[in-house]
Amino acid sequence: MEEIKSFDNRVSSKHIKKLIELINKEIEYRKKKNYPSIAAAGSDNEEFVYRSSVLKKFTESILFLNTRVQPEGKIVEQLIFSFAAGLAMVFATGVAFYTQAKYGNFTMMFFIALVISYMFKDRIKELVRIYLNNKIQRFFYDHKVNICSGSRRNRLGFSREGFSFISEGNLAPEILKLRARDPFNLIDNELGAEKIILYQKQVKIFSRNFDDVYQNHPIKGINDITRLSVSRFVRKMDNPKKALFVTNGSGYQRTNGSKVYHLNMVIKQSSQDKDIYNRFRIVLNRRGIKRIEEVNIP
Repeated sequence: MEEIKSFDNRVSSKHIKKLIELINKEIEYRKKKNYPSIAAAGSDNEEFVYRSSVLKKFTESILFLNTRVQPEGKIVEQLIFSFAAGLAMVFATGVAFYTQAKYGNFTMMFFIALVISYMFKDRIKELVRIYLNNKIQRFFYDHKVNICSGSRRNRLGFSREGFSFISEGNLAPEILKLRARDPFNLIDNELGAEKIILYQKQVKIFSRNFDDVYQNHPIKGINDITRLSVSRFVRKMDNPKKALFVTNGSGYQRTNGSKVYHLNMVIKQSSQDKDIYNRFRIVLNRRGIKRIEEVNIP
């Protein structure tokens, strides 16, 4: 009804009256059929909202795909852990055998050697695990999402996502060029190093499966929505308003300035044919996103 009121200046009262009559007839019909999905004034309308939400999901289910998330690279990760543990055990056992052969059993030197080898064994295992994990990580994503049909019976594709912090030296030259820092940005970065987040997403669609499942509904493409939460970014930001003083002729007056932070985003979309680049600047303050600016790429 609020939406109808918003049309008052654009739609004639005659049409609004007809629309309200149609709504009233629909409500009367639902009452006669004892449908519980009727909104009423003075009620929290919990059941109406719940049923409306369920019906909306049901009617829109043909437009959405279901996903199943699973971690990726777990078997390789466990193999790395096993190899690291085995290498550490080789060191500890080698020290024990050497000390036993040189000093004999149940001696103080043998006891000290066992303790030291045990201390180093755990550190060696952890260092080898971290080293190998960092080397292997570039070939794997954090998790894999299987894309299924609305009924979850057919696998239509998958997507893989990865997230990591990287140094500027590991950035691709074309990305670094698009970042195009100006001298003022360089000063800011020297005071506090710019943190770089690398987010990767690979999407694979099985076109034949799509044709089989949706043969009666020709589909030209799908939309993949990526959500970025900035709640943790803004948590420790400064106050969004700063007090400033400006002159006004012979005196001065107090005014406010906005305290903002810039989050620069360079997006690379790759396909078999070409690469597409976009750059955005997300302007934030402690209250959230203030605006998003698209930066022209030279």
